Amino acid sequence: MKKNPYTWLLFFLGLYAASVLLQSIINQLLGFQLFLLDKKYWLVFFTGAFYTACNLCSALVFYTMLEFQKLANYSRPLLLLTLGISALYGLSLILLRAKGNRWLKATGAFMLVIGLIFLSAIIRYIAFFRLLFFPILGELELSKDKRVVAAV
Repeated sequence: MKKNPYTWLLFFLGLYAASVLLQSIINQLLGFQLFLLDKKYWLVFFTGAFYTACNLCSALVFYTMLEFQKLANYSRPLLLLTLGISALYGLSLILLRAKGNRWLKATGAFMLVIGLIFLSAIIRYIAFFRLLFFPILGELELSKDKRVVAAV
């Protein structure tokens, strides 16, 4: 086994062992009451979990793009999904009906505004890219021998 993948394997196995240890400690301290969430917290819990999973997938795709030059086609859709889930998570924090949690509402408003700003910026960038380059590409036509020639 090569040294570089071996060290990465040990690193991720160590992370896995640490997460198992942390989960077992939390399970011993809190027990089953961790899963007995009040009904008003379910939306926030699931959107937060999905947001965390999307961020983890984004990090893995980014690492794969840097290290192996693969999965680049998944970067933009995953970015749009992550930003959309971020806005949804912020909205769920705003709509939370918990007493005395003004900081959660403020955090939700901040996440909603930042998520919508980033989402609109990415969508504008994609639209600008298409308007800028697709008319140029539209002038090119594919000939019968599969070579690209300029249409005059």
